[in-house]
Amino acid sequence: IDFTDRKYKYWERQVHAVLGLLAKAKIVSTDELRRAIEGMHEEQTKDIGYYTKWAIAIAQICHEKKVLSIEELEEELGPAD
Repeated sequence: IDFTDRKYKYWERQVHAVLGLLAKAKIVSTDELRRAIEGMHEEQTKDIGYYTKWAIAIAQICHEKKVLSIEELEEELGPAD
């Protein structure tokens, strides 16, 4: 196990910050994030990183709670493949 400090990319820090803000506003909880990540299909997520899974889970939860629509996400991120 490599215990050296890792420099996080800017977008990873943004995802972490967004989760913190959503949790503080009681929009997303740790349990909801865990459920969303554990509900992902392994074959779809085996090659993606930790913060990518967080970002997908956050978007999914916000969509479920009608905080964001698919149209709003696509407007900002582009259409899903």
